[in-house]
Amino acid sequence: MRQNPSIVVAPSPWPLILLAGLLLGGCSSEDSIPGTPTTEDQGMSRAVEETTVDGARSAVTEQKPESGDSSRPVTSSMLPHATLVADLVGEDQERRRAAGDELAAAPPAIEELVEIWQDGDQGQRRGAAFYAMGIYRGDDPRIEDQALQSLKDPDARVRGLSLELVKRFPFSRFPPLLGQVLTMLREDAEGKNRSTIARMLAQWPVERDQVQGALIRSVLDDPDAAVRTAALVSLYRIADEGPLLEILQSVIRDDQDPSLRRLALTRLGRLGKRAAVATSLVGACLEDEDEGVSDAAARTLTLLGPTAVPELVTALEASSSRTRRLACFTLGTMAESARPAIPALEKLLEDPEEDIRELADMAIRNILRVE
Repeated sequence: MRQNPSIVVAPSPWPLILLAGLLLGGCSSEDSIPGTPTTEDQGMSRAVEETTVDGARSAVTEQKPESGDSSRPVTSSMLPHATLVADLVGEDQERRRAAGDELAAAPPAIEELVEIWQDGDQGQRRGAAFYAMGIYRGDDPRIEDQALQSLKDPDARVRGLSLELVKRFPFSRFPPLLGQVLTMLREDAEGKNRSTIARMLAQWPVERDQVQGALIRSVLDDPDAAVRTAALVSLYRIADEGPLLEILQSVIRDDQDPSLRRLALTRLGRLGKRAAVATSLVGACLEDEDEGVSDAAARTLTLLGPTAVPELVTALEASSSRTRRLACFTLGTMAESARPAIPALEKLLEDPEEDIRELADMAIRNILRVE
């Protein structure tokens, strides 16, 4: 059974303070694998890939602190470390620094930490959950049990921090949690938490049939574009080809967010000729009002192979000059397989726009391999 690498507390508070800034700002790596720590580089590298090609990450919004739960007991405020752990995730940088120093010098016992995490006020519970991340080594049932209880915390940030801990649990603890996590994917009020879960499910150590349906529902129905993005990326990794093709086409056809349509087109292109059934739909996207979508459609048509040539020929007659340009350029990249398009390209040698005439001539030369 795979176990987690140890996470140790650094003698300096700076690792905790930096981690607080990242986690309280809502950073989460799309490729985080359950049972392993995440890194900032993972999140940055995935963000570059999915936002430049798929344009999806920009839809994520900052979480707003929720109001405290007045029904919770406040006895934990009398515990020696309750104020310190709350300061550790507060807005005052100096107090964060001081709290980190004091906690490094005299850390709380696990029992006290769990009590603060369970019964403290909102700030204390956040601080306790955050501090637990710094000391959790992948093998402490007390921290694990409290993290699971905190998945139902009324504060979205506490639930989010607890989810970050769950991702680092031993794999053996995951299967029994599946039902609870799938419920959170449907019902958690915070989009960031639903996104975290959607990303986790691609690596969840269970049969893919147990999570595929939940991811499909999130792709089609979640109101948050960031959640739909995370679910679509995970679905691409685990779904059978048939359902995947249907979902990708549905997103391309119906999703109102251009970034999701770009993502679906890009993923469809990765399937190559196996996605030929979607050629007409992709061809229609050449005239999408979002230029990123139309560019993605052109690249995808190239990857679909000769079956895309008729769609591109039709696009050569579009009223939009941009669409004609895209079609010319794309046909030129297809070389010999685009030979049936030469008569239509020759007509564009008399197009009123000079750059289109030049593109048509270049495409013909590339197809015929004329120097």
